[in-house]
Amino acid sequence: MQFCYRSRQWWRSLGAELPAADRALVRAHLSQSQYTLFAALLSRDQVHAVAVYRAILREHPDIADDPDVAVAAMLHDAGKAGTRLWHRVAYVLLQDFAPGLLRRLAPVSPHDVRYPFYALREHARLGAALGHAAGCNARVVTAIAQHHSPAAAQRSEDVLVRALQAADAQE
Repeated sequence: MQFCYRSRQWWRSLGAELPAADRALVRAHLSQSQYTLFAALLSRDQVHAVAVYRAILREHPDIADDPDVAVAAMLHDAGKAGTRLWHRVAYVLLQDFAPGLLRRLAPVSPHDVRYPFYALREHARLGAALGHAAGCNARVVTAIAQHHSPAAAQRSEDVLVRALQAADAQE
């Protein structure tokens, strides 16, 4: 299952470009500082973010008008900024074949060659901090921080946290 999921992710990422209409959608929902975070993501991550937003709207039409939904969905991977596709491939392989090595990565300087691997491991926490700095409210920051924690999503009373976690896993 994991292999199929990762293979689908990889194929979808090749040549992914955010259409102009989707870029306008993103611009309509994010402040300038939030859009700067979004723009720093790889094109495939931008496409993924919009797909996550649409998945949330499909599965939870009752929260479609909530502006926090768009912001959380579009910025949930902001902590991955600066990583490249080859970092992702290497990270996934390390997760499967040398997880202890990834666990030993301590916080490192963004200029350190190991930083992309640290950022991928900690992207939810890093993204939440970036979102906070870009003016996201506490609800959005919490959703970003917890989007890779099924346990936190199950405990949460906020439908946004649960919806973001589920849509990210699906897309």
